[in-house]
Amino acid sequence: MPAKKVKLTFEEALTRLSEIIDEMESDATPLKKSAALYKEGAELAALCSKEIGEAEAEVKVIRKNIDGGIEIEGFDEI
Repeated sequence: MPAKKVKLTFEEALTRLSEIIDEMESDATPLKKSAALYKEGAELAALCSKEIGEAEAEVKVIRKNIDGGIEIEGFDEI
């Protein structure tokens, strides 16, 4: 039976990505392990990108319009 994937938070994924980078930059990391780390890093980067996209979709910008009223715009509309 395949191992169950654990859902990491954005912060946990970012921390793990940093660890992967440090390990891959080491001259002591064998090629085969570097390839596995690269794959894990790519998956974590995709997870972080997805999380950022979802957070951006939730962010609203509130500002006063020219008539003195308040406008609420989505993050990507500014």
